[in-house]
Amino acid sequence: MAPKFELPVTQPSLVVAIACALTLAMFLTTSGYGGGDSQGLWRVVPRLFHILALSMWLGTQFWVSFVAGITMYSNLPRHTFGYIQSKLFPKYFQTGTILLTVVVGTFFWEHDTWEWAVKLQAGLLVTSLVMTVLNLVVLQPKATTVMFEKHLIEKEEQAGDSIGKIREEKLKTLMEIQKYKDLSSRFVLLHTLSAIANLIAISTEVVHLWFLAAHLTTL
Repeated sequence: MAPKFELPVTQPSLVVAIACALTLAMFLTTSGYGGGDSQGLWRVVPRLFHILALSMWLGTQFWVSFVAGITMYSNLPRHTFGYIQSKLFPKYFQTGTILLTVVVGTFFWEHDTWEWAVKLQAGLLVTSLVMTVLNLVVLQPKATTVMFEKHLIEKEEQAGDSIGKIREEKLKTLMEIQKYKDLSSRFVLLHTLSAIANLIAISTEVVHLWFLAAHLTTL
């Protein structure tokens, strides 16, 4: 039996620690500590939430898209992987929608002049939010529904216990079933569109991050 992993501290303790760290950071920033210019508490707070929400979502996207998903696909039976993804993705896109709403809201809050660079970033961030909502409301639910319909047929043919791709001989048998063939085509289309929307969202956020880095005077 694998050893049970337990955090050395409780979740409430983590919340308290994070709250204390943020409070300390606010006081240090607003007092001009370390040679920085004093900007006032309410000037710093929207920027803090903007950077925090953006970094949290970009980190989540990187982990889910390039680490967790690939690792689970390579190590779990197909139907187990699909079931976990069906539970994970709604939370993933819900989280993204909330965090991007904070990002977009704080960006608009900060700007009262709209030169081309600001308009470009606003457009990119809104695009990222739209792509994430599209995945949340349309693409992910439809893809999940089609996936479970495929799983029913695969179970009948005893083809859902393999890790990764379906074994070639089983796949050949499945593709002779017209309903399964149609479902596979629909799933590939929906999954591709979902992946493209996700990559568009990541790309727009990285461009915005580049703009932020370009305007930093120091770290």
